[in-house]
Amino acid sequence: MTCVHILSDGFESPNGQALLYPVILHRRLLRDAGMVIRIFASIEPSLIDCDVLIVDSKALRDVWGTAREDEALNMLRHWAERTALLFFDTTDSTGWINAAVLPIVRRYYKNQVLRDRAHYTQPLYGGRLHTDYCHRALGITDDVPEPHWTVLDRAAADAIRVSWNSGLANYGFSGLYRAQFYRRLRLPMLLGPPRHFVSPAAARPLPVSCRISTSYARATVAWQRQETQRRLGAFVTTDRLSRRNYFAELARSQVIVSPFGFGEINYRDYETFISGGLLLKPHMSHMETWPDFFRDGETIASHDWDLSDLVSRQNEFLANPAHRIAIAAQGQDTYRHFVSSRAGHEAFVGRLRGIVDDALIDSTAGHART
Repeated sequence: MTCVHILSDGFESPNGQALLYPVILHRRLLRDAGMVIRIFASIEPSLIDCDVLIVDSKALRDVWGTAREDEALNMLRHWAERTALLFFDTTDSTGWINAAVLPIVRRYYKNQVLRDRAHYTQPLYGGRLHTDYCHRALGITDDVPEPHWTVLDRAAADAIRVSWNSGLANYGFSGLYRAQFYRRLRLPMLLGPPRHFVSPAAARPLPVSCRISTSYARATVAWQRQETQRRLGAFVTTDRLSRRNYFAELARSQVIVSPFGFGEINYRDYETFISGGLLLKPHMSHMETWPDFFRDGETIASHDWDLSDLVSRQNEFLANPAHRIAIAAQGQDTYRHFVSSRAGHEAFVGRLRGIVDDALIDSTAGHART
């Protein structure tokens, strides 16, 4: 058996929850695949008594940029000398990288990464490709620019790998409440995949839904949502709804618009797959993630980053129901495969097994070199 420990604040943050959800849900399949996994919410002496240690970035998020940063880096170095150490960056976007951690860990994993790793070797305004685009192509500037972006060398950029994205949690109507109960009671039986999927071919009297927040301190992050709101103002109301009314609206909507925020992926994306509408997003071809839910023209529809074709793309699918339903159905089937089917669950187990094996092989090679 391979002993894997995970340090994560878990259900204290949405991204930590998404990291742990499939691990907890598929714990028996993971054991059958030869992995015994223990999750630590805090640092304990036994934390490094394992073959592989996975550290969720959220577990150390309060130390970066403070007097405790050097202490945290030294702690990571200590752990790396005693086990195969993997860092799982669970921040929202493909962009920001904790460059100080990269030389220490065996592998640096992110939920989603830039497909062209060369972007990590270049300065990006705002620390994200889409904020850099807003600045360079549209002339938008932030009052206080993102201070943390570090240009990497190519070897460091090539060490960045894909883990799994946030989609493997439960984003159905009851998913939020199940997670809240689990946070208090820690009963795995409370967790489970979404069960109720709405057929894409169901009656959908609402043409478009786009319930979004637009209040961001940084203009390069806010622009896309504010401009989406402006361009769709004649078609939809973007004000927030209660959870029940929001899910009811998704189930009645043909096209669901989901712009970028701090990151490219939003929980609305997964809620759309469950609700059966057509997901319309800015182009995602720059991004690599797993599972790959975001295939343009196959599982989602896309528009340009400057939003110049947003309304025309929306209208294109409203005028062609068969095409809209076909893409929405493929998106839903792909999503349901990974979150609800035995084959999808086994695919996750294989993903984690591959990550662990890679760390162990690299660890053995490192010892051989020394």
